[in-house]
Amino acid sequence: MWLSRCKTNIPFLILPIGWYALGPVDKKVFYEILQCFIAVTSVSALVVGASYLIHFEEYNKLYHAAKTIPTPILHVRYSFYLALAGLFSLYLLLYDDRQKWTIKNPWIWIGFFLIFSSHVLAVRSGLLVLYVSGFFLLTAYSAKHKNWTPIVALVIGSILTLSSSYLLLPSVKNKVDYVIRDLKKIRSVQTDKYERYHYSDVLRWSSIQSGWRIVKEHPVFGSGIGDIENEMNKMYEQYYPDFPPEVRFNPIGQYMFTLAAFGVIGFLLYYYFLFYALFYTRLKDPFLIMFLSGLMVLFLAESAIELQLGKIMTLSFLCIGILQARQGYASKKYHLMVDK
Repeated sequence: MWLSRCKTNIPFLILPIGWYALGPVDKKVFYEILQCFIAVTSVSALVVGASYLIHFEEYNKLYHAAKTIPTPILHVRYSFYLALAGLFSLYLLLYDDRQKWTIKNPWIWIGFFLIFSSHVLAVRSGLLVLYVSGFFLLTAYSAKHKNWTPIVALVIGSILTLSSSYLLLPSVKNKVDYVIRDLKKIRSVQTDKYERYHYSDVLRWSSIQSGWRIVKEHPVFGSGIGDIENEMNKMYEQYYPDFPPEVRFNPIGQYMFTLAAFGVIGFLLYYYFLFYALFYTRLKDPFLIMFLSGLMVLFLAESAIELQLGKIMTLSFLCIGILQARQGYASKKYHLMVDK
């Protein structure tokens, strides 16, 4: 298992080296990369949306059973990429000087479509990333231009969007109703053990609790990445013996997974280096603020970078973001030299 984990974490070494070899990324190239991602995600969202309309009643019923509209990849990851595409559209509109806030600009309509699709899909982690990252992006923009109108518009728009989504979108209403029912089940999980593993939030909470118990036994260096599954199985046998093997997950939250596997010391080192770009840019690069704030929120409830696709997507955008920020610093240094 340790060897398997090392193999799947090779992107942490290879991708930064590969991207660094390209040197700083020009803003124009950076914007084109974001547009490509937005375009691909929009096409997939169109396909998912068409399937939803064709099977409207059937798919809405899925939300009563903790399921969602079928998506090309795992719905949690897909909702994250859908939210990112919507945020990238907003980023381009704010920071790409070529984009104008006019009704003829297609990126405005594409951004609205992606945000609307995120609400139709109604995955909590994706919506949380959308709103939290959007807030930090607009805050950075407002602070730079000393104009707080976008923040006020975001707050008002968020209230109107969430309330209208619950009233008008069956998927959102069914999801909210299920979550309320699921949270009530968590309260009674210790006394009512009848088929409790059928509830998604119960499974999530059980995995996080089991991870925390491992942390208390191995607080400094953790269980070790190769032994975490064995340690989790011990916790399930002791505290959740009725859970079948197929629902005995590792800690679902990325923070708890890292803490259980590496302990406090490994946890601090891991996230210091993962989020180092924020310190490097002194919290001044809006793209990195937007992207990494989304990751911080996503890690609360999802182990988003434990699967290969999650690693590759996350590291690629992080490396691209760092390279475009580096290009900005290189340009500033050049102009300072010229001035001198």
